[in-house]
Amino acid sequence: MIADLPEFLIRGKERGYLEWFLRRKAANPLTFSEADLDEYLRIFTREGGLSAGLAYYRAAALSAAQNRALSERGKLSVPVLALSADQGSIPDMASPLRAFAERVDGCLIPRCGHFQPEEQPQAVADALSGFFSGD
Repeated sequence: MIADLPEFLIRGKERGYLEWFLRRKAANPLTFSEADLDEYLRIFTREGGLSAGLAYYRAAALSAAQNRALSERGKLSVPVLALSADQGSIPDMASPLRAFAERVDGCLIPRCGHFQPEEQPQAVADALSGFFSGD
């Protein structure tokens, strides 16, 4: 990857990028209000904001390598909750995580895309409450 290429391509067009990303990845494109977009834009256009927003994706290959190395030490023994969204990128988040943990509970959030807490906050809260209470 060319260093800082995404920043070069996005800089000066942050609002268009954010609108495309937030509206396209949400099940309901109106999940994020204009005020929400304004706040994301405020953060993204601060010094280092855009690079920080892209860092997760930039680190994906390293993170995958680290996860493979850690998996050689055995599976996690703590329970893991995997939330999936019926309109998200990964329809069954629990399945791939079973390679890394002994107990993975999966929960599918309906009418939801990539942004689960923003799109379906009550469903996410219910899933977390049930998981942590042992229900």
